[in-house]
Amino acid sequence: MMARGTATDKLSDVIQMLQMARKSGTLLVNRDALDHTIEQGVLILQNGQIIDASLGLYRGPEALQRLQAWQLCYFVFQAPTQTNSPPLPPVQMSPVNRNSGIFAPMGKPTTGPLGSHHVPQRTRAVNEILPHFNRLGLTRLHRQLFLLIDGQRSVPELIILIGHRTDEVDTLLDDLERAGLIRW
Repeated sequence: MMARGTATDKLSDVIQMLQMARKSGTLLVNRDALDHTIEQGVLILQNGQIIDASLGLYRGPEALQRLQAWQLCYFVFQAPTQTNSPPLPPVQMSPVNRNSGIFAPMGKPTTGPLGSHHVPQRTRAVNEILPHFNRLGLTRLHRQLFLLIDGQRSVPELIILIGHRTDEVDTLLDDLERAGLIRW
């Protein structure tokens, strides 16, 4: 039996984020069934495309349709290759001066609006860090933005994809950088 994993209240959001981030790997999901057993499903993704799905006796499109309807459940995403990254340093999140209108964390370029020509990159593998987001004091929105960062999308593209105001995305990116999860 798989570990419980990270909780979500809407599995379709997790699936959508993995697709938008063009991830490859295995998404293991589980939830408590009405008969007090645990239902388990599996999605296989390749470059953001779902290539296989299973849930009990169901496979393919029918399994996917049923999984996308899941509400409260738990998931673990396993990338096909594991990296040997150093352990996470302790992180102290500090507030951002929202009144200054200036966003210039230590390593972030400041040329142009929001560093529009610069692209953030992850410093940690998704499957390595997602289970630690709560411990780091990061929110679901931080997690969604982190999943969208692929080393190719510019900040303006991320703003459009995440669907939040520029200053909110600035703050989220600052938090992710302070946590050591992205670099410029």
